[in-house]
Amino acid sequence: MFVHSRVRVMAWLALAPALGVAVRGSDPVPAPYQSTYTYLQGQISSFRASVQQHATAGISNVIFSADLQGANSNLGSAFLLNSTTLPGILREAAYLQAMGVKAVHVAVSFPVLTPSYYGDATTAQQMIAFYGQVAAQIHAMGLKLIVETGPVNLDSSSGPTVGANSYLAGLSTADYINGRAQTAVTIAQTMQPDYLTVLNEPDTEALISQKPIIGTMGGSAAMLGTILQALHAAGAQTQVGAGVGSWLPNSSAWVTQIANTPGVNYVDIHVFPIYNSFLSNLFTFAQIAQTAGKPLAMSQAWLYKVAPNDSSGYSAVHARDAFSFWQPLDAQFIQSLVSFSRSNNTVFFSPFWSRYFRAYLNYAQYGNLTGADLESQVAATTTAAGAAGQIDATGQAYAQAIISPADTVPPTIPSGLSGAGANSSSVALTWNASVDNVGVLGYKVYRDGTLVATVASPFYVDTGASPAYHAYSVESYDASGNTSGQSAGTRSAPLDTVAPMAPAWLSAAAASPVQVNLNWTGATDNLAVTQYQVYRGLSPAALSVIAAGITSTNWIDTQVIPGTTFYYAVKALDAVHNSSGFSPVAAVKLPADTTPPTVPTGLIVQSSSTTSNYLSWSSSTDNWKVGGYRIYRGTSPSALRLIGSTSDATAFTDTAAASKTTYYYAVAAYDVFLNVSAPSAPVAVVTK
Repeated sequence: MFVHSRVRVMAWLALAPALGVAVRGSDPVPAPYQSTYTYLQGQISSFRASVQQHATAGISNVIFSADLQGANSNLGSAFLLNSTTLPGILREAAYLQAMGVKAVHVAVSFPVLTPSYYGDATTAQQMIAFYGQVAAQIHAMGLKLIVETGPVNLDSSSGPTVGANSYLAGLSTADYINGRAQTAVTIAQTMQPDYLTVLNEPDTEALISQKPIIGTMGGSAAMLGTILQALHAAGAQTQVGAGVGSWLPNSSAWVTQIANTPGVNYVDIHVFPIYNSFLSNLFTFAQIAQTAGKPLAMSQAWLYKVAPNDSSGYSAVHARDAFSFWQPLDAQFIQSLVSFSRSNNTVFFSPFWSRYFRAYLNYAQYGNLTGADLESQVAATTTAAGAAGQIDATGQAYAQAIISPADTVPPTIPSGLSGAGANSSSVALTWNASVDNVGVLGYKVYRDGTLVATVASPFYVDTGASPAYHAYSVESYDASGNTSGQSAGTRSAPLDTVAPMAPAWLSAAAASPVQVNLNWTGATDNLAVTQYQVYRGLSPAALSVIAAGITSTNWIDTQVIPGTTFYYAVKALDAVHNSSGFSPVAAVKLPADTTPPTVPTGLIVQSSSTTSNYLSWSSSTDNWKVGGYRIYRGTSPSALRLIGSTSDATAFTDTAAASKTTYYYAVAAYDVFLNVSAPSAPVAVVTK
């Protein structure tokens, strides 16, 4: 059984970036790894030759993607719900888009959207809302969204998902499978991904879930069937895929079973180790999928640095990814899979370790680090490189391979450059973002004609400025090396270190069970207040930012829960992001929800037999959320009694009917607070 890189908790993403880290290219191959390097190079070369031999003419519409690692659910709710996480994810997505990708891949695993995992409904709902925001923003950027769902990835003793191990162990196999199915439905409804992979590595899943039956073809097929049935019942519109790791024993039989499963739209393969026939198996998988009328996809792929008979454990092999001497092989591996994807009309291809598109570590300097120390250094290096708009040779290789035709168009010249003193030795610069036909990778900042920094975002704080005025200019560049001309210059000097005063008064009023209106007095500053940030929490001591960039002194919060007490505070910021303290905290208790859902409409009996009647109806709506439906039956329209209920399905089969009997049915909707609508108009049916 092969357990690859995604099984580690990627806590490195939560680390603060280090500044001034140089991007590493490739280095000489250390002697202990020379034989492995030579072996892998030979395997890749052989595969590339086979790709060229099997290449077919025709139009290829591969969607090239990359892993959006900042949104990986393995990071845990504490990190993902942090106020700085979503902006960081969007910057990561913009970086990948500048490399030419047309989609991003996100892992959202069971049970991170499940209330019972946390012991409360609030955290689960916040996680669902968070991923809804991620999806909406990704689609707004013009990118497609590929979501993969499986069991949460574990670090056995620590990390953001600690506790998941015992939670999964405590579930019966049936409860685990139903939980996986509900997670898939929630993802489909909330995130509306373009592609949703619901089964990916049965062997790994059996290990993580502690449900061995899932590692068998029969058990895996049963779980896949349950998930597909749940998605169909929920009316999911996304393309649904399933697959295996290329290393799985008897993999062709698995792929054949999956490819011929009704409801599976594509076959998704994970590609990591390349010894034995694990890489050449892709040709067989493509043929199997093609025979079944399904396209192949690869949602996770990265070169596993191991040769046959290497007895090193997973952690030791995983650590090898960090070092730059592997860079040429990583580039060749990715380029070969890009070529394979094009020649086999793969629906999408997504490399996994996208952090190594930004930077690697030098083995001579960091080769003695292991475990958490190595992960920390990788985090600092790759995060800093991304913030600096830097791309390494592997990233350039991927960009050059997927941007077709070659990009020769430079970004537009940055406009609106302005500067303001941040403190006695710093100047804060901002400018309007440039635009590019592919995407802007970063900006070069010049002080008095000398390059002082590269940054990915359209702002920079120059901490090396002297008290005198300096002339600044900026130019933008893309991943293909095209550079705009320099912007119009601006003159600025270090100046403002004074934070605004906090707003002196804040009012929070419940306008309805689902809306809070906030009003506050304007703050003052030595120069000018430019924005406000709104904070909210379930106690005065636990407030998190929920809105920023507000330029008025009022705001409406509609992301609230009826019957709950919320606490609010506001901060004021100036042009260089000096922040005031909190305003006075305002509390508001929302009224309980007493509004029932709308009465269900469109009730019909779609089919009837001697002992059963199949009903369906149109969904109700509610001011908060419909909880489900109650079904009533009787032998007269005035004498109906409750016979069953559904959670969110709008269909019900009555299997307790008698033959040749006239029945009357009605349906009522209820919300999560158990407010019940009036019953629908009864409909009649005579059983056969």
